[in-house]
Amino acid sequence: WQSYVMNNIEGRSPLKMTIDNNDNKWVLLGGSGATKGLLVFNENGNQQKYLTESSGSGKLPDSKVNCITKDKEGNIWIGTNKG
Repeated sequence: WQSYVMNNIEGRSPLKMTIDNNDNKWVLLGGSGATKGLLVFNENGNQQKYLTESSGSGKLPDSKVNCITKDKEGNIWIGTNKG
């Protein structure tokens, strides 16, 4: 087991994780009864990015992320309240 420090996720907890073909971990975050975006990280180089609906931070259609999955081609699909 290995532990990692996750930045910018105050008050949020990991709910689900999907790993893409490049070993990036896509972590669905929740807190206070609602999901609150995604954290994408790769332990090689400790790279991480918090994705929200803000411009420059992924510009998700909505911060309420309901699901995340990887298709057969390795693409990551994110489902929010707004698509």
